[in-house]
Amino acid sequence: MADRILVLGATGKTGRHVTDALHAADVPHRVGVRRPAASHAVPFDWHDRSTWAPALAGARAVYLVKPPVDPVAPITALLEQAGDLRHVVLLSEMGREGKPADDPERAVELIVQGGRWDWTILRPSWFLQNWGPGGAWGEQVRRTGEIVLPSGDARFSLVDARDVAEIAAAALNAGSGLGALTLTGRESVPLSELASRISAASGRPIRHVSPTLTESLARLRASGAPQAWVRYLADLEADAAAGVCAPIHDDLRRLLRREPRTVQEYVDENADFWARPVPS
Repeated sequence: MADRILVLGATGKTGRHVTDALHAADVPHRVGVRRPAASHAVPFDWHDRSTWAPALAGARAVYLVKPPVDPVAPITALLEQAGDLRHVVLLSEMGREGKPADDPERAVELIVQGGRWDWTILRPSWFLQNWGPGGAWGEQVRRTGEIVLPSGDARFSLVDARDVAEIAAAALNAGSGLGALTLTGRESVPLSELASRISAASGRPIRHVSPTLTESLARLRASGAPQAWVRYLADLEADAAAGVCAPIHDDLRRLLRREPRTVQEYVDENADFWARPVPS
């Protein structure tokens, strides 16, 4: 068990691809999920602390995807139980290094950096998958023909989650931490251009709608989501509108030893998803 890797968030946008990459490389690993079915899966639930220690037992490295709301307390408690860990690979967000120490997501980074283990922090730009199959806004785009985000003309160095997962898998199998990495695609585009490309590929009219940040915050609050989740999403939106996720960085290309997947490649790959009518 001592040579095992534990992957959390294994059903998420990056986690499932991390496990695929580890499996393809024949790297021993297990995944922590709420309802394990596969032989390499173990019970893990952020809301059930009794699952934490058994999932961590013997793990030398962990792919750490934060709980979506109030991450500091559970991350702190989890890592206190991780006596065998030698390496923590944290999925964070682009630009978190510029936040104050009391920002919850930045606080998690500092917890990871301050531990007794080696560490790698992945700070990706926004995922292309957000607007595709299984993405947070994918079905909305199909249903309404709109990408709704208060980003105005700000650009995004959009990145494919599969490329990020490839780096995560390599980091988990590395002999030491890789430090903080900013992972972006190789082009930076406004969401109006993403909408135009989806429209051209799918044959359906798709447009970007940009409410004000105030309007978007009111909509988030009206959704009934927990206050911490509203804060988190509003913070991401404000950063996006300010251009925090516009710069292109070289970390991904350098570590992949190839060019990252492009916006157009992703759009062409998923054109049929946006072209199909939403199931009734």
